[in-house]
Amino acid sequence: MTFHSGSIIGLRSKPDALYQVVNLDEVSGSAWVRRWPLSRHRFPTFLVPHAEITPVDQGNLR
Repeated sequence: MTFHSGSIIGLRSKPDALYQVVNLDEVSGSAWVRRWPLSRHRFPTFLVPHAEITPVDQGNLR
């Protein structure tokens, strides 16, 4: 599956939470992500390897 900025994803190491892709770094094979849904309080972004990303059925998010 192809991910892009704005995609809602899961992480293998944290299966009970959702995250949003902020930016993809193809050179390093990593992605910058932040917790989803966004809240009033800013969630910091952090770097994860592409292998850590799992797809989420985005039809259930609405």
